[in-house]
Amino acid sequence: MALSEAHDITLSTKTQELFGNRSAVLVKAGVDAPTLKENMAEAHQEFLDEDTHQEDLKRQLRASTIRKERLKRRLHVLVSGSLDIAIAAVGKDTPEAKNFRTIRSRLAQLDAQPQVAREPTPEAAA
Repeated sequence: MALSEAHDITLSTKTQELFGNRSAVLVKAGVDAPTLKENMAEAHQEFLDEDTHQEDLKRQLRASTIRKERLKRRLHVLVSGSLDIAIAAVGKDTPEAKNFRTIRSRLAQLDAQPQVAREPTPEAAA
């Protein structure tokens, strides 16, 4: 929860307490304090529930990212090893091996390129 959110929660809590403690004074002044307090409490809880949900989604996304990175590494190792096997099987100096080495070289070029991190967009989540 961000600092401004913590501030809003504290303000909400204190205001609800004040409306509870000073309800009689507010009602006497024509303010429907019980209804306002109830509305604040409902909005407060909805916010807390959504914040909890959002934090859970963040944890799930981090876990998914870790799993994806592991799977990507596994795939890379498998592909690289398979190319090594293919090159050795057809003979390292044969024309056929040249075809496999071309693929390996493309793989190496891709490895050398810097990876650009992409942030998920709110539209993608909807």
